[in-house]
Amino acid sequence: MPALNLTSKLLSYAKVAKFNAVSLTTLNQFHIGEEQQFNLPANTKLRVEFGDWFNGRSSWLLFRLRFETPFTGLTRPALILGPDIDAAESKLITMRPDGDGGYIAIAYYIGQAYCALRPSVRAISIPQPTVEVAVLNPGLGKAIAALSLVDNAVGTKTESARSTIADLQSFAWLTARDARKMAGYVKDALMGVESMVVPESPPTDLTEYETWFHRNTEISTDTYEHARELSEAFPIRPKFSVVVPTYRSNELYLRDMVESVKRQIYNNWELILIDDGSGSEILTKLLESLQKSEARLRVISRHENLGISATTNEGIDASTGDYVVFVDHDDLLEPDALFWMADATNRYPGASLIYTDEDKINEAGRLSAPHFKPDWNPLLFLGYNYINHLTAVDAELAKRTRLRSEFDGAQDYDFLLRVTGQIEDSQIVHIPRVLYHWRAVGGSTALDEGEKSDALTKGLAAVRGYLDANFQGATADLKDRKIDVKFPVPNPAPSVAIVIPTRDGYLLLKEAIETCLTVTEYPNFNIYVIDNQSTDRSTLDYLKELSDAHKVKVFPYDAPFNFAAMHNAVIPLLDEDLILLLNNDTSTVSPNWLSEMVGLIDRFATKVVGAKLLYGDGTVQHAGVMAGMGGGAGHFGLNVPQDDPGYQRRFSLTQNLTAVTGACLLMDRKVYLEVGGMNEAELPVAFNDIDLCFRTISTGYRVAWTPKAVLIHHESKTRGLDGDDPWKTVRIQGEVSYLKLTWPQYVLDDPNYNPNLDILGNTFNNAREPRLPSLATFVIAHFKDDGKDIHDSLEKLSFNRAEQLRHRYGLRLARDPMEARRKNLPMT
Repeated sequence: MPALNLTSKLLSYAKVAKFNAVSLTTLNQFHIGEEQQFNLPANTKLRVEFGDWFNGRSSWLLFRLRFETPFTGLTRPALILGPDIDAAESKLITMRPDGDGGYIAIAYYIGQAYCALRPSVRAISIPQPTVEVAVLNPGLGKAIAALSLVDNAVGTKTESARSTIADLQSFAWLTARDARKMAGYVKDALMGVESMVVPESPPTDLTEYETWFHRNTEISTDTYEHARELSEAFPIRPKFSVVVPTYRSNELYLRDMVESVKRQIYNNWELILIDDGSGSEILTKLLESLQKSEARLRVISRHENLGISATTNEGIDASTGDYVVFVDHDDLLEPDALFWMADATNRYPGASLIYTDEDKINEAGRLSAPHFKPDWNPLLFLGYNYINHLTAVDAELAKRTRLRSEFDGAQDYDFLLRVTGQIEDSQIVHIPRVLYHWRAVGGSTALDEGEKSDALTKGLAAVRGYLDANFQGATADLKDRKIDVKFPVPNPAPSVAIVIPTRDGYLLLKEAIETCLTVTEYPNFNIYVIDNQSTDRSTLDYLKELSDAHKVKVFPYDAPFNFAAMHNAVIPLLDEDLILLLNNDTSTVSPNWLSEMVGLIDRFATKVVGAKLLYGDGTVQHAGVMAGMGGGAGHFGLNVPQDDPGYQRRFSLTQNLTAVTGACLLMDRKVYLEVGGMNEAELPVAFNDIDLCFRTISTGYRVAWTPKAVLIHHESKTRGLDGDDPWKTVRIQGEVSYLKLTWPQYVLDDPNYNPNLDILGNTFNNAREPRLPSLATFVIAHFKDDGKDIHDSLEKLSFNRAEQLRHRYGLRLARDPMEARRKNLPMT
């Protein structure tokens, strides 16, 4: 029920008014059988026609949508107002539940027919509806309209602010005088009834994610038209060939998919439907009908069933576009999907692989399970096909690579592994927007990977093939229903210098060294202790004992504590291949920890590797570092159970990250010296390890993290926590400021996180406000102040300008570390 008691009462008065039936003239084509059910594709518009009873005079009208039996499965039903069926959204009235299984909406009639009813923005099967209209007293109509807006603004909050404004515009459509009047009604209502809001749950069945999605991706008709105008001015207008294999497709879902392509803002596309020998007369007629309805749509019919790879290859071969876009026959695209892909090709003309974020959609059209992805992450991609949907591949590359039938079930994973092996990292572009809805129905991989039992085994075979071709000696196996890749330690094993700083802390230091010496199976390492003015006799005796036994070499550092400076003083004196920074409050628990870390060095230009650190109680202390958390940087996985797989299994898969903690950090010693070591001037205590990782990335290398190297970390027990001392608090605030000012490209935009995810609270929660512009904001930035003319598109879409405004524009380019190193360019 509405949140305002007064609104409810007024609506109850209105519902007893005299209602008259209106006709919906386009329903019959969707009539099925004797059950009086109607299959409606997404955004179907049913034409509304008034009967002779209505004389056409201006008046307030109450529309009521009813069913013979209560039915509440519609998604955002609305009236479309105006002189044509495609009227602007500013003339769209959202219908709201009336509490009796029906829907109601109030509108001001101004002498033009209300052209259409949109029952649902998603495909749906519904019983035959009845639409009725009642003429209201002007005072009652104005009061209900005003309070309905109040209900939305301060009560239920079921619609976005943009929708509320659109409602206000539609209620007072025609003259400025009417608009001023309506604004006055709303103002009075807000002042008079805000205190009457009942604190109860919103009257909606939308999930938190669905509400978030609609609020942040809503596209008004004005924005749609401006975006189309902008896209037509793109200097580069690639043609996208949308390839869709079909086999005994659900008629409703297939119609829905086709409509989602036809609604694209960007219009330079072709849609190729390939029927893989379905042998269905109904489907054949549907495909013929679809082909006649759209000149850019082509149908290829096969007489025998050869499988999804062979069918997709036929579509690839028949494509005439610059890029091949892969879409499943029952999935949906957002209207701006191809717009953002076209925009990407303008700012990165060398792009060969473009991918977006995605979510899932069920039979009822409900959205769930958003997958907010990182930028190109080669190590993570070996764990599973996180790229998935929506994907566009350079047409020549797609025709050269092709899908392989022996991998049917994981054919897209095999295809993308081979594609990424042929191109540079800089040719892989990620658009962090949910532009693809993956249908989750019974029997689909979207619903459950276990629905297709061969998907994992075929995916494993694809990864093994990739490793055999690119990483000699690397192996892959299935472990806990995920692909586990192991890179071997080179032969001979590189030498490792384990560097442990300490000041007193005898018991902690002894545990760190003894467990390292007795548990670690790696054959070639030495331990070096940096003694920072220890005075405890037990500690000093223990260090002398170790030195005499030639197990550990001790370097004295006789100066105030400066974590960065003490390492910078010692590491140049060492000659091992690799260095491992290790805190004195750690305990080694897994024999293979160092082997796992060393095996990742030089894989995809990785020069820094971090480990999974646990608290003593077994919960996670570190599963990698997220740049930007809390304004500086923070740990992934903090305090979760050690076996928690995390969001999209991110806590259980080896992956590239932007930074890892220096409590256990393995690094190529030459690279440590190349990047200048740690910053001992501005970052003497905290964030020097994060800054070191940023320096490494900006020099053109990568950072990795592995969950298979596990240690216990008794965090900061020697030095104490920073919050314990006000001077430490002041110091750490300065260090955070330095990090923000020096590395804004990472702190504001961690490439291994996602701008749709939160950086202020718990990681991997949806951000309240995404850190990228909406389509409307993006489009406005390209128009002059009067909103009529487009700025010079060459200037706006130039590579340099896009790089400078990377965070604002929201396109995230995969870093190419080797190219940056060759050209001696900073990574942005």
